[in-house]
Amino acid sequence: MKKIWSNWSALLLLIVVIAMVVFLLNGCNKMQPQAQAQVSYAAQFEAPMEADAYTKLTDNEYIDSCFRWLEKKSTGGSVKLQAKEYILTKDVILPQMIKNTVRKKFLIDMNGAKILNFGFTDTARTWQTIHNVNTFRSFVIRNGEFNGAKQTALKIQGCQMNNFENLVFAGCKTGGYFGLCLQTQMDLIEENQCRDTGVYIGLAQGIGCDASNSQSNNVTLTTFRSFGAGNAMALIADQVSGCRFVNLTNEGAGSKYFLYVNGKNSNWMKSFIAQDLHIETENRVACIYAYLDGYARFTFENIWAQHGNILVDGYGTGTIYVNDIVYQPNIPSDKYPTLKCKNNGGESSPLWWQFTDCTRYGGKPFKDPFYWILQQGTSIPKPFTDGQVSTNFGNNRLKEVIQIKE
Repeated sequence: MKKIWSNWSALLLLIVVIAMVVFLLNGCNKMQPQAQAQVSYAAQFEAPMEADAYTKLTDNEYIDSCFRWLEKKSTGGSVKLQAKEYILTKDVILPQMIKNTVRKKFLIDMNGAKILNFGFTDTARTWQTIHNVNTFRSFVIRNGEFNGAKQTALKIQGCQMNNFENLVFAGCKTGGYFGLCLQTQMDLIEENQCRDTGVYIGLAQGIGCDASNSQSNNVTLTTFRSFGAGNAMALIADQVSGCRFVNLTNEGAGSKYFLYVNGKNSNWMKSFIAQDLHIETENRVACIYAYLDGYARFTFENIWAQHGNILVDGYGTGTIYVNDIVYQPNIPSDKYPTLKCKNNGGESSPLWWQFTDCTRYGGKPFKDPFYWILQQGTSIPKPFTDGQVSTNFGNNRLKEVIQIKE
């Protein structure tokens, strides 16, 4: 009997030992995910690395790993960079589309990161890829700075339904280049002393791309600031359709042109609107370059200027609407003591001007030569006669409309 009891005791002891081992193993397994969560910053990756693996990557390799991971996701995904400086030795390729069967959305939260020396770029070089493949992707890129890019800080060619928000381009050759970016919202964008171009919104570059098939249509830009170094074009809208820019600030040493709106040889750019312009500096050539073609209509309204400038340097065929100049500067030391306009092409070119509720300088109407740059190839628009409308194009015409009592 004692032998049997001894055997049972041994068996019970063995069961207890096994249970304790199983319990301890389960406890370790339950703790393992927590350890993994602490191991890798980039938990979004499909194959998390060892604890220090990401610290061994160069800045180029790290961001490239993030973007290549996004490419693999069936419908896109999101990544958040670390709030640090990334010193790049070459451009990083943005997430690319392999085929156009499923739309993808790529969200890149820069999280306060600063990208130095180079930037993010696209690889597509033909219209077939840019238009037929890349426009199946959407981008959300926000909350970061590109500083000192030797070429272009952020170059995107082909995308649709996008949002670019809270981005700074500082000291770059070109800040942002957006080609064939359709149905796009931009907000809180700053260019700071870029050398060539602050932000370009217009045509994609590549074999087969032209003004009829590669334009960035229906782009809305709200809250843009340029702190210029004097020589760049701060903001360009090139052969686009249905675009509206709102709340634009012009500071620093100014620009060659603060706003460059080019519709030359475009059959699609029939309208453009810029509102709420705040001009605190003198620009080298003019605040606004406007080239209209195909009897387009460009509108510039709610304009405040601290310094004298050529407000609009106008070319082409169409109507330029200038509405609500709310303040006329008077600084004798400026090259132009007040705001003036430039009507290029002489009296025979069909460029029409309409000024509505614009503050006059010393009570002078806008048909007065005081407001116009007169040199070879320019002229003062002939005033409208009663009954004429701005759709009756012929020789240059000028109309002033006063709806609000001064």
